[in-house]
Amino acid sequence: MWVGLLARTGTCHVTLVASFCLTIVFAHGSERFTFVALPDTQNYVTNVTSAQLFSQQTEWIADHIQTEANPRNIQFVSHLGDVVSNAADMVEWQRADLSMDRLDGIVKYSVLPGNHDYLLTSTKNSGTENYLSYFGPSRFSSQSWFGGADPSGNNSYQLFNAGGFDFLHLALEWNPTDNTPLRQLSPLDWAQSVLDANPNLPVILSTHEYVQEEPPGRSVTGEELWNQLITKNDQIFMVLNGHFHRFGKPFGGQHHQVSTNDAGRSVVEVLQNYQGFPTGGEGWLRLIDFDIPNDRLRFETYSPFLDEFLETEPAQFGTFAAQFELSIDFSTRLVPILTSPQIPGDFNLDQSVDGADFLVWQNETTNGSLGDSDLLDWKEHYGHGAGDTLGPNLIPEPMTLQCLVWGFVLFMIGWPS
Repeated sequence: MWVGLLARTGTCHVTLVASFCLTIVFAHGSERFTFVALPDTQNYVTNVTSAQLFSQQTEWIADHIQTEANPRNIQFVSHLGDVVSNAADMVEWQRADLSMDRLDGIVKYSVLPGNHDYLLTSTKNSGTENYLSYFGPSRFSSQSWFGGADPSGNNSYQLFNAGGFDFLHLALEWNPTDNTPLRQLSPLDWAQSVLDANPNLPVILSTHEYVQEEPPGRSVTGEELWNQLITKNDQIFMVLNGHFHRFGKPFGGQHHQVSTNDAGRSVVEVLQNYQGFPTGGEGWLRLIDFDIPNDRLRFETYSPFLDEFLETEPAQFGTFAAQFELSIDFSTRLVPILTSPQIPGDFNLDQSVDGADFLVWQNETTNGSLGDSDLLDWKEHYGHGAGDTLGPNLIPEPMTLQCLVWGFVLFMIGWPS
């Protein structure tokens, strides 16, 4: 059938077939998934009764994933720090460990240290000995999705695949711009090295302190982190944090904003921290729904303890809402803006000019980043480099791969001279 098609196809038909095949590639795997943020559990672990709220959170996540068809398609859980209230209290760490154990073998997750997770609260020189014993690199070293940690063990990264994309999750300690105690590789230098080693992966960054709600915007530490790391790295499209809250406010501990990085593209920045709520939070957690087919990010606040959603919306609370959604073009925003490739036509910077680069070219023509001359570079250098792969941003299956290969054959044969 393919031979006959090759014999009969003209340039127009070649373009149609190639476009059809590429449409299949992009459509495949574009499913919805959920990313869960667990903020500030410090008030839960101070006594045995409230510790049950923490366990109910992780039990709900695990049960939901193990329910037939995983209805929310939960793919990653990020604990945003302040795991405990008193870092020198081993009982608090044991309670936290018991709660987080429920996620082991069920879902990929990370735990970063907040200011309360240092032996002396907010004193970085006091160290994170107990944090490292329970949630340091040794806990995750056997997991294939654990990318690694910095020399201190306080900063780490993880890899996960969802919705047809590969993601890098970067978990940074409280106040990572302060290299205390002095490390040969500072937290930000280490983070930059991770980003440089994975230039074509979209990044979700979790840290403890970043944006605040009063006054709304970044804290001093958040502003330093923005200027020194985030705005310069277009890969980072979302930043999540806890830490800030307002006691006495009915829905304190929430704020979101969208900023523009140096590349002129959006970065979603979201605060969630429910420890100011009655009984230390009532088990509230943040659900982030990546609605890939409809280009929407939906944020919800849910309590497994109450089995309720916190239904405060932007119409009432503006940027302090518990439930809101944002528009995002996943097909372009999750592909970092490209710098000059070392090999002409290597648009995804993987040192290989292959099919994945054509897909990037086709995608980037919509926003003007690449044009006809770039396509000629790709055609001239096709096959150059280390290998011929489909790259990390697409998850092909045999049928998709076959379709792509034939699409490119047709494309090359039918190219007008």
